[in-house]
Amino acid sequence: MEQSGPSTQQGASFHGQRFIPAPPPLNVHGGVEEWQRWRQMWDSFAIITALDKKPKEEQVAEFITSIGIDALDVFNALPFADASERTDLKGVLQKMDDYFIGERNVIYERYKFYSREQKEGESAQEYVAALRQLARSCNFGNITSQEIIRDCLVHGFRDPGIRRSLLQKNKLTLSECIAVARGAESAREQVAVMGDR
Repeated sequence: MEQSGPSTQQGASFHGQRFIPAPPPLNVHGGVEEWQRWRQMWDSFAIITALDKKPKEEQVAEFITSIGIDALDVFNALPFADASERTDLKGVLQKMDDYFIGERNVIYERYKFYSREQKEGESAQEYVAALRQLARSCNFGNITSQEIIRDCLVHGFRDPGIRRSLLQKNKLTLSECIAVARGAESAREQVAVMGDR
């Protein structure tokens, strides 16, 4: 006879009739980007499972069973002021952020952003995605990340023809910049196909 009780699988939750798996264990050696990706998955898991509606101790227990053994060692070494701090998920996540991210060197983050050029064989869409990821840690303030990404695209595209087309527009938005670049890529691919005939 098959049991119909809750699953005993680690790091998973039932929400209504749906089984919601928790994020895979965190690779603690993956650096800041790995933590940020894992944290994004965790935040989504917490929303889907309505984790904030559960008791505080249960929220932290769900987190602990999801992070994996290596990250549990990190959790156990965090400098909590008292036992109550260990049962506040928001505070736990902040301490994990502090551990994995620390205080960012904004100058270095912006250097990485502005130095990032389009790689050989990288599509415009892939290049934009990489710039968006880098812009997240640059603390650009009042300047919108859309404007900064646009400027970086104009500077970093490998094709001088695309750059020339972009520089001809006085009021260029990010979406226009992407459209021009994708259009040029598409035209180049179509010409290559036509040349193969």
